[in-house]
This record gives sequence, C-alpha cells and structure tokens, in this order.
Amino acid sequence: MNYPLTTLYPGHAERIPFFHFHPGIRTVSVGTYGCNLNCRYCMNQHLLNEPALFYDLAPEQVADKAAAARTGLISFSANEPAVSFPYFIDIAQAAREKSIMTGCSTNGLFTEGQLIILGSEISCANISLKGPDTKFYREVCRGGSFEQVVQTIEALHERGVHVEVTTPYVPSMTRHGMMHIAATISGISRSIPWHIFRLLPEYEYRDLPRTGIVDMIELKNEAGDLLDYIYLENFANSIWVDTLCPRCGELVFKRVSTGGCGATLFDARIREGCCPACGSPVPFTGEVCMDPGDDGVEKDPRKGVIEVGGWKSVVDMAGCLPAEHDRPAPLDGFISENPYPGDMDAASDAWVTDTALASVDACSPDLVVATYAQCAFIARHREDEQAYREFVGIAHQEIKRLIAETGYDYLVVGLGDMVPAKGTINLEKHIQGIASADDGIACLYHAGPEDAEAVSGLEGVQAVYPRERFGELLGTDLDPDLYGEYFVIPEQGWRFLAFSSVGRFSHRIDSLDPYVPVFTSLAVPPHLSDIRRIVSGAVTSGRKVVLFMVDGVGNRHFPFDKAPVSNSVGGIPYGSTLHQYMVVSTGRTLNPHFFAYPHWKSRPNINPFSRHAPFNSDCLTADLGRSGRTAVSIGNRSIMTHTAFPADLTIECHCTSLHHHGTLEVIA
Repeated sequence: MNYPLTTLYPGHAERIPFFHFHPGIRTVSVGTYGCNLNCRYCMNQHLLNEPALFYDLAPEQVADKAAAARTGLISFSANEPAVSFPYFIDIAQAAREKSIMTGCSTNGLFTEGQLIILGSEISCANISLKGPDTKFYREVCRGGSFEQVVQTIEALHERGVHVEVTTPYVPSMTRHGMMHIAATISGISRSIPWHIFRLLPEYEYRDLPRTGIVDMIELKNEAGDLLDYIYLENFANSIWVDTLCPRCGELVFKRVSTGGCGATLFDARIREGCCPACGSPVPFTGEVCMDPGDDGVEKDPRKGVIEVGGWKSVVDMAGCLPAEHDRPAPLDGFISENPYPGDMDAASDAWVTDTALASVDACSPDLVVATYAQCAFIARHREDEQAYREFVGIAHQEIKRLIAETGYDYLVVGLGDMVPAKGTINLEKHIQGIASADDGIACLYHAGPEDAEAVSGLEGVQAVYPRERFGELLGTDLDPDLYGEYFVIPEQGWRFLAFSSVGRFSHRIDSLDPYVPVFTSLAVPPHLSDIRRIVSGAVTSGRKVVLFMVDGVGNRHFPFDKAPVSNSVGGIPYGSTLHQYMVVSTGRTLNPHFFAYPHWKSRPNINPFSRHAPFNSDCLTADLGRSGRTAVSIGNRSIMTHTAFPADLTIECHCTSLHHHGTLEVIA
C-alpha cells in the first residue's frame, strides 16, 4: 500500500495552532495530499497544484519517528485529514501504542460516521470556520456548509475533544459576518479559543488587498464581549497571541509571533491552572511542557523594527519580545514608502539595491553586505529556464548599479549554480532513526550500522560517513550532543526527504560545486572562508567595500569576469547556501547551527526569527564594529541577512515559504 505522506516536520503545538492544549508540547506535523474544498484564497494550494514528494511511511513508522524526536503529539495539519481518513486513524492508533496523542487541523467537513470515530481517536482539533454562512462556503470555498462545520465543533466539544477554532479573515468578509462567527462559537462555549488569521491572499484571490491589522484589532475588541480568548495571527510580532486572564488582564502565557500560523511559547506564568494575579481559573487541557531555557547561550543584543502592512512594532532581537527604542530607525520612512515587493516579484533585487543606496545615504557605512537571492527563488519554483536567465540579468544590472552609484570597492561572490532536480532520496523510509537535511548534506540520528548500510545503497547517495570520520575530513570534532551518528552526501542533483524537509517541490536545487565564482576589486580569496579576512583587512585599511552575496548563480551563469574560489572542505562541497553564508561571515569552514541542524532541538527562548541560533558575534561585521567602522547588511534572503551579518543596520524581507510577512529593520 502507498502511504501518501507529504509532510513530516517537527515543531510545537502552538504552531498548528493549539494555544490551550498542553502548552509547549512538541509535535510532529504530518499531512498527505488534497482537500475536499477548493477555497479561492488558499495559501496551501501548492498541495493541490504542484508535484508532491511522498515519504511513503507506514503509520507505525510515523509513530516511531515521533517518539524518536521526543514529541508528545502528532498533528495532522498540512492538508485536510478527511481526504485521507483511514490513514489518519491508523496513525492515531499507532501513536497511542507509543503513548503519543493525536490531533488535527481541519475544515470540519466529516461525515457522521467519521465524527464518531474521530471523537474516540484524537485528543485535540483546530477547526477552521471559514465563513459566516453557507452562501460564503459555496461561493468562496466551493463546497461544504456553515451548519455542518458548526455541528462538528459541537460534536467534538461534547465528546471531550479539546477544540480551538480558526477563521481566515478574508478582506471581503464583513465585520457583521465575523461577529456572527464569534457569536456562534460563544453559543457552544465562550472559553473556546478563537484564532483570527490574517489572510495573505493566494491562488485566485492573489490580487485582493491584505487584511488590515487595525481592522483585526477592532474586531478582537468587539468580539471580546462574546469570547474570552481571541488571538490575532499571521503577521510578525502580533502582541495578540498572549493569553491574558479574562477577569483581571494579567499575562498568563507569553508567546512570540513570527508571522505564519500560530506562535512560539516563550513563558508560562499560570499557577495550578489559575491566573497568577487574581487566582481565577484559566482553562486549558493537559500540562505545561516548556523546554529548558538557554541562559548560557549568547543572544542578539539589538532591536528590530518590524513593518507589516503599515503596522510597525519594535522587538528585542534576543527573544523577539516587544520592546522600545529610544531613537528612530535610520530608514523608517524609506521602508514605509518602499515595502518589499515579494520573493517572486521582478522588483525584488531592485529593492535590495534601492535600500542599500538609501542606507549609504543615511549611514555612510564602511561596509555594505548586499544579498541578492531572487535568482535562487526563481530557479527553485519556476521550471522555465528563460525566466531564470532573465532574473540573472536583473541581478547583474542591480549589482552594477550599486557599484556605480556608491563608488565602493567590491567583492561579488556567486554562491553556486542551481541544477535540475534528478530525484529524491527518501531517508525516512529506509532508516529506523530520523534524519535532518539541507541541500547537499544529511545527518542521521538514533541510527545504527544497519541504517548506514541501507542508506548507502540508495540511488543518489554518494557517500555515508560515521560522525568521527566526517569530523576528521572537516578537521574538527563534531559534538555528539548536536550531531547524529552518520552523515550522508548526495550525488549532484539529488535532494533529501528527511524529518525536517520542506515539502514544497523544487524544480532545481543547489549545485554541489567545488569552486564558485568571484568578481572583485580586492584580492581574490582562495577559499570562501578567506573572504572575512580580505574584506575586513580592506575596510580597516580605509577602503569602503560592498560585499555581494549572489544566491542561485554559479560558474555557468555568473555575469562578470570570474576567478575560482574553493567551495568545499575536506573534499566535500558546501551544498546549501545556509552553510556558505556562515562560512563567509565567520571565516570558519563549519558552523554547527547551519549545518544539517536538527530542527526538533530548537531553543524556544532564542529569537525564532534567527532559526533559534545563538547570536553570531564572531564574524566579519563584528570585526568592523570593534575597530570603530560601520557596517550595514541588506538583503532579500530572510533570516540569513541579519543572522550571518549582524551589522549596525540590517534590513531584510520577512518571508516564509514565499509568503511575504513584512520587512525587518535591525538596529545596533
């Protein structure tokens, strides 16, 4: 039997979202393919319209992997569980044998018979009540009915299943309609959490305006007379993801919103199920499951200004908590007038150039790090080779424009070609343990010699190394607390399907290039790790420099006269730009937090905007700060711009899975 699993990803229940169910519990999100609706605004339409990557795991294998990752919950949440109901129930039963609970995120369109089974098999459900009436369902969702979904909420709630409700706030939906939904939920129980989801229109509603945040706040205030727990989500730094005591307003659960679904639990102040201030009960199911803190880890000391659709907020970059800043951000007005156009928009790289030039005017920096990543996005997500070549041409023009208009010295590094995806190496199907992978490398955890032997025989696998041997090749000791027992290297063009893989289909992947191209007015670096030394030396000697990181462009399409630079360590090429950014920044050939990092070991109290990694204080931009020089970093590669190059001023887009959530401006 073919088990059509397309998603197997670790995280926490708050991301599903479940805010009142075992707060902080680790979960594995699973999903298959397809839906019984066809919503015109769907953000997950790629699960219907793009080729799928299948894990092909039996229910018992899914449960085993969830247990290996120390999770207490399996959440069927990537697509509609009703379309794969037998498989979903088989997973739930297999999970129970491992003492793991099961939940789902669903549109609620189950048959009566399915509901009876569901009520006895799952522990929690987040049900999407998508519109205020059946007319909305027929016209916008093209199926289902309002009444049927409400019946599902009532039935599961009555059977003792923990229920939360989510409503995508479609821009065309009226306040009256949203209040009708609030009243309907309140009629079942005013304690049911209601998640109002800011819609980022996709699919057929791509051209609709995005839901206004002020409108969402006003709705929350009005609906607060009907429901005790209302959360506003899917925009970065929402402060309305905290749980407050409905009686006295005291903070009970502190969460961090990074955009996207749900949030990250940061702190739990509840005391024996009650408000810590007034003692009133705060209903939630289960126990608090906070991960241990990270007091010994260096954290980002900077402040960040996030702008989302005209809404601005300031965060402490150490933990992404709301904060205050005593002076205006240097490019505050510029960003408001020049919002990031989006990863797939033809103006994306021009935005990087314009923003870099504005930062030069405002700060007169000694170093500008400019990241141009759009070629990589286009290569991955568009099959058309001509479109990719056109975007390489755009990047070429933008780099020349920035060099010409600043008059700075320059070092342009192409991080490597994108090659057609030949196939997928399904690691999870063939190992007893679990795997973490990026392009070009995978790491096997809880794995024995039989796992290594099984993987070494798979098509597309070039080599399998024990951890100790791999460390010898890299010239370093690999921490067994962080890394698994084996590392796997693929052949050119092959990608991994692992426990933490992003399931979205890629037409091309990062090439395993032993050398990458550089175009520079400085000395040519022998290796990527030498760029830090060369650029730092040039700047501290009085020269002003722009360092260009060009993602998705290598030797075949590099548009400048090029010199070759080594892109490997121990004979193994860097196969992911995550590694390359950190190698260039730190001058070290290996950075543990961007090298097949085990995502299920994420640190909850370190800024989730930074992939939960410690602050990068030993790097190129930090060198310049210590010598009294000024650096700025600008880019359209989320996370990596501010994490790899933490400068006096950092500006980057904030996008996840091609969904645009705003702009982040980080200030030292």
